[in-house]
Amino acid sequence: MKRKLRAFAPFVVRLALPGAVLASLLAFPLPGSAQVQSSEILYVADVDGRASAAVRKTTATGSETTLISRCFADGARYCTFHDPVISPNGKRLAMVVNHVSEDGNNFAVWISALNGSGAKMVTPASSSRVFRPAWTRYGRNKNNQDDLLAYQAGNQILQVNLCDDALPARGRVVTTGTGPSYSPDGMWIGYQSGGNIWKVRNSGSGATMVHGTSLVEKDPRWTKNSMVEKIIFLRRLSTGWFLYTMNPDGSDVTQKGTVRAEMTEPDAATLPNAFAWEEGGSVYIQISTGAPKLLKSKAHDPVWGHGTNSGASCM
Repeated sequence: MKRKLRAFAPFVVRLALPGAVLASLLAFPLPGSAQVQSSEILYVADVDGRASAAVRKTTATGSETTLISRCFADGARYCTFHDPVISPNGKRLAMVVNHVSEDGNNFAVWISALNGSGAKMVTPASSSRVFRPAWTRYGRNKNNQDDLLAYQAGNQILQVNLCDDALPARGRVVTTGTGPSYSPDGMWIGYQSGGNIWKVRNSGSGATMVHGTSLVEKDPRWTKNSMVEKIIFLRRLSTGWFLYTMNPDGSDVTQKGTVRAEMTEPDAATLPNAFAWEEGGSVYIQISTGAPKLLKSKAHDPVWGHGTNSGASCM
């Protein structure tokens, strides 16, 4: 989805959730002050003017802590942030950053600590927009793990090995499609193609349509707690968009939200009955079967904090 360029700033928000839901979400806490808890949402918020971006951590009481307050690239006139995603160990952030210079746009996927330190460009800078970085880890063998990052460029999904590739790297084409999302074990990538939901092995083999109808479906997101693994996705009906969940094999398709005129960028918490999405330039949440609630106006690209994937990491 192309948007008019604006100055963006990611925020982290701790939500006041119902006790039972909050307890389940906090079953996967991330230690340390510069972490994203499972009861928090990372999202991109508009800021006035063309100032350098700022990352802030906001509690339910309204207190905020600025984590990032500068562009990553020297010499940029200003920068915009898009599509943030948290690393498997909960310590780092990947997102699309556009460093706007005198020569125009410079879109690339960047990785940094949650406070902005150690920023590193993962993909080459381009005047064309890239989308939706997805980050996972899977083990090549008992003692060695790879960090893999997928992203969308045009209508292709590419994959970069953060451990082995010389960064920045364009990576290898995995498949044709949009909106990549890794399975919890990192072996599959869910995506949208032709208005249907597909999955493909991270090697690029075994492309399989998971669910398809005559209706448009988009934005798959894989989520899992200790017992339940689901894919959430959006389906467009004549009256608008609906939020659904299903099993990874396409069974048990269940509507989870009321119709919304606009809906994109959905995500679910580790307990798959807490949802967030973007709608009309604002972020909304829905807890279980409760009514959707406006979380933040002038905001985009929400993503829940998730549990850690422990083990060594090269990033």
